[in-house]
Amino acid sequence: MASDTHHSAAAAVDQLRHLHAELKGHVPSSYGVADGYWQLEVNYTLPSASLLARTRYLVANSNSSCWDIAAAQQEPYTAQYHPRQQAPTHLPGGIPRSIWKWQGTISRRLFDSVPFYLRESEAAGGCQHCTFVLRYKVINGQLYTDKKRRHRALDGQEEEAALLEELLLAALHMYKVPDVDFLLHLGDGAPPGLPLVQVNIDRGAPQAGFTLPKFMWRDALGPAQFSVLAECLQARHPLLPQQRLPRAVWRGSNTDSRYALMDEKNALSIMRTRLHVYGLWYPDIIDAHYTAFAQQAFQTNCVEELLPPGPPLPLESFNRYSLVLDIDGNGWSDRYRLLAHANTPVLKQASNLTAFFEHLAAPGAVVQHYAADLSDLPVRVRAVLQQQPAELLRMAERQQGLAHYLLNQVALMHATAYTLAKVAQLSQWKPVMEDSYSLVPFSRCCSQAKRLPAEFVAAVRARGAAQESRATHH
Repeated sequence: MASDTHHSAAAAVDQLRHLHAELKGHVPSSYGVADGYWQLEVNYTLPSASLLARTRYLVANSNSSCWDIAAAQQEPYTAQYHPRQQAPTHLPGGIPRSIWKWQGTISRRLFDSVPFYLRESEAAGGCQHCTFVLRYKVINGQLYTDKKRRHRALDGQEEEAALLEELLLAALHMYKVPDVDFLLHLGDGAPPGLPLVQVNIDRGAPQAGFTLPKFMWRDALGPAQFSVLAECLQARHPLLPQQRLPRAVWRGSNTDSRYALMDEKNALSIMRTRLHVYGLWYPDIIDAHYTAFAQQAFQTNCVEELLPPGPPLPLESFNRYSLVLDIDGNGWSDRYRLLAHANTPVLKQASNLTAFFEHLAAPGAVVQHYAADLSDLPVRVRAVLQQQPAELLRMAERQQGLAHYLLNQVALMHATAYTLAKVAQLSQWKPVMEDSYSLVPFSRCCSQAKRLPAEFVAAVRARGAAQESRATHH
């Protein structure tokens, strides 16, 4: 078994080394999503599940999820993880490695005007899902933070700030990034007009900002781990019509905090409520319901009877269905980054809210779309379910290949470095050290990203030890 696992890991590393993407063209949105999408074709094929693999994943490890099995695989420290002596690059065809949208340059005056707390602030236009903005700078490849902001209470987002700092440190370890001042937004909101580095942007705005990964950094797999995940999913959930439930699936909560008290007047204003209702109306094709109310529960019996929450469903069990639904929630949907790793096609809500890689999830090739107001959801579900099995298989294959190419650990570092380089390119001033800034040492990486090769983590932390030694001698 050990030798078989080693062979699988070696094959995965070799595959990633030879994995490449080709730009197939631009795909406009039939639902009016600003700027459309780019289609990248990755030379990836879904793995075949051998008898040994089926035995391993269906019997020996049946109590663990495929993701947990993959995460337990020790990722080898290959050349993929060695620092590059180069600046980050765009994707094939000049496509942004992480989505950004900004017209003109970034002025220092605008940079300085962004407040520490954005929610309901005039600067953010009353953005309900906006939170804290931290200030950072990169000088000579080292990360510094403004203590006047970083050392303040972050109302429960301290762990997120630490996670993003880990990612930034790893990116600086891997790639040459020019000196830059940048603003890191911790919230899910995407306020227009501010030069924020954040988890998603609203592409409907001309000055939408810049993106980087967040929770994907904590969850990301290496190439050997990804190979185990893909093989396990294929063994447990082959994409065959007779082995899948012929419905579209969704589970989730009412994440929109703008509705603190929900009643008959506003319940259907929430898109996830509409999806729950569609699950009641079209149970033959849509298996969707709330599992809990994250904010204050509905207050009248009428609404409670209309929207009875149901039991949750593990994310891997979504692969028992022919189709998975993705829908925005609090800000945008952060679920697609995980769904993209699976071998099940996704029907995604058309939305201008875009995570760092989602401008590459081309509709018709990688995913399918339905209207932002859900008005055509039943029609779209039926249409996709009636596609030929080979078409659904190819869509799932493209999606998983894109995840393999864009969402692996090294790709996330590359995307982050790319964003910092783009902000530096557009900034009107040259960063200088300021008294309020302190070093974020490399030794802080990487406690939350637990699936990285141990040798990579040691190499990054060794740079932190060197920093501390130099500081002591000075």
